[in-house]
Amino acid sequence: AKFNAILFEEAVNKKMKNTSKGYAFVVANKDGIMARCEGGWAQDPADGNLRMTTKIPSCVGSVTKMLSSTALLNLLEAIPGVKLNDPVISKLPKKWQNKYKGTRVEQLTYRQLLQHRSGFRSSGDVANLDSMATLSGSGPFSATRAYNNSNVSLFRYLITSLAYPQDADAIEKKLIRSSLEDYAESVNKMYSLPFERYIIKAILEKGVVPIKASCRPIPELSPVVAKGYDDRNDTKGVFTETIASHEEKGNFCAPQGSWYLSAEMLAQFGRTLLFSNNYLTNTTKSMLFDPANPNDRLGWASEKKHAAFEKETGQSSWPWHDGAQA
Repeated sequence: AKFNAILFEEAVNKKMKNTSKGYAFVVANKDGIMARCEGGWAQDPADGNLRMTTKIPSCVGSVTKMLSSTALLNLLEAIPGVKLNDPVISKLPKKWQNKYKGTRVEQLTYRQLLQHRSGFRSSGDVANLDSMATLSGSGPFSATRAYNNSNVSLFRYLITSLAYPQDADAIEKKLIRSSLEDYAESVNKMYSLPFERYIIKAILEKGVVPIKASCRPIPELSPVVAKGYDDRNDTKGVFTETIASHEEKGNFCAPQGSWYLSAEMLAQFGRTLLFSNNYLTNTTKSMLFDPANPNDRLGWASEKKHAAFEKETGQSSWPWHDGAQA
C-alpha cells in the first residue's frame, strides 16, 4: 500500500497523546522527508515554554552509538592497513597497552566491538578491560550479541589514534607521569576532543543535508533545544549533558551517548547512510544490514520483529537501536 502521510500523523498523534512530555517523528526515504509528526513540549510552559517540533534537538542517548560506529567504519575503509579482524590494542592509550600486555585484551578486535560480541559485562571501560585481562583461553568473543556501553565508549581512543595519531602522541606525552588512576580519567577527556572533531568532519558535515548536531546543548543549541523530563507531569527539566557535567564526568562528547539531534537530523543521518556513499561503501553497508544472522551485523544494538513488517517486506526482522540502551 502507498504510504499516507496524513494517516501516519493521525495514527501517531492518537498513540502518543498524553503519554509523554513531547514527541517528534519523521519518515524519510531516498527522496527526502515524507512525513512529520510532533506534539507536546520541548520545554514545559513553566520551564521555557517551547513547543516540540521535528526540528528541535533532543538528547538521542545511545542512538549516538550508530554515528560513532559509522565513523569508525568510515576510518577502517580509509586506512587499507587496518582490518575489521585486527586487534585494537595498539590504538588504545599507551599505558593500557602496557598494562594489558600478554592478556586476552590483546585479542580484542574491531569487529567484536562493533558487533557487541567482546564479552564485556561490567560498567566502565577500565572495569571491562580489567575483567577481560583475568580470563584465560583464546578470544574475547561472545557467540551472541551482548550489548555493553564500553564496546563503543572505546571508540574515542580508536578513532583518535587512527584519524589523528599526532594528537594521540601529544596526549600521551602530557600524561607520561600520571598515575594509572589519574591517567584513566585524563585520557577519557583528552581523547574525546579529537573524536568529536572526526564525528563533525566525517559524519555531520558529510550528511546529504549537513547535520548541525552537538553534545553541548548549552551554549551551542540554547535556547531552542529540548530538556529532559522524568514524565509528562514534570515541570522542571534538565539538559542531559551540559559543559559542567561533561567536565565533571570527564567524557565531553562521548561515543556511546550524549549527542543532541532533532528528528529531522536523525532522518538525514539515516538517509545518508542508506542512500549514499558519503559515509560508507555498499560493501561495508551490507555488513550492517544484510547478514542473515543478526549477531553478525555491525553497529546495531539489537533487532525488532513484527508480523506486519514481515508480511509487507518479506524480512523477518530489522536492525534496531534506541536511545535508552546503556
